[in-house]
Amino acid sequence: MERIKLFSSYPEFSSVLFCLLLIVLFSSCSGNKDKEIVPVTDKDTVKIDESLALKGRFIFTKKCMECHSLDVNLKGPALRDVTKQRKSEWIMNMMLQPDEMIRNDSVAKKLFSEHIVKMTVKDLNQEDAKAVLEYLKSESTHSPDTDKKNK
Repeated sequence: MERIKLFSSYPEFSSVLFCLLLIVLFSSCSGNKDKEIVPVTDKDTVKIDESLALKGRFIFTKKCMECHSLDVNLKGPALRDVTKQRKSEWIMNMMLQPDEMIRNDSVAKKLFSEHIVKMTVKDLNQEDAKAVLEYLKSESTHSPDTDKKNK
């Protein structure tokens, strides 16, 4: 009974305690969920947006080439034909949320086990990732051998 008297004599304490209880309750109900995988609504298209691809090339050179190239495995896999092997949504999610992908995607887990280096996000936002994706699409349309013949 004395406990009830204690809480009733301090109504603000009861309010704070109630709020804390709600916070604990709601946070425990949500579990340990990570961010959702990025919803990418872009469909794979054949037509390349050249200006977006050019922006993507700049971003790729600045933020991705430390670990990736188009034709040679470095710390990460070669990426020339990645758009032929994977859907745009998968590539975008891998760029923006690699940890989530490694935890939940069997292909990402396999790539991680082969390369043993986690991909870092490097301050990419969804717009930057779309530009890099467009660049990768543009590069997968021709091979290095075709480039040499055309020069």
